Amino acid sequence: MDQSKINQIEQQIQDQKLVKLVKLSQRSIPLAVIISLIIPIGGYIYTGRWAAFFKLLLIGGFLGGLGLIITPEDSKGDTLVAIACAGTLIAPIDNGIAISSARKQVKNSI
Repeated sequence: MDQSKINQIEQQIQDQKLVKLVKLSQRSIPLAVIISLIIPIGGYIYTGRWAAFFKLLLIGGFLGGLGLIITPEDSKGDTLVAIACAGTLIAPIDNGIAISSARKQVKNSI
């Protein structure tokens, strides 16, 4: 493969990333926060940030599993509720920050 084709492919990848960034920057922060508070996965669907959702899910699952292992038997339900509440609080903040950051990046690239 010659250098011009490699450069062309790299440019296409950069263009795709920029399109995703612009789409994210056009989302409404208040709407993303409200959706995320009601249904955390809904905020990630709205913003199209699947990788971030799966990271949150993996971290939450790991912490949940760890919490269940180290928590006494009588308070395991409380641990699960606490982890679910943490996810419900983290998702709106994460999505709001992502939209705000995308807006700044788009503004700086213009």
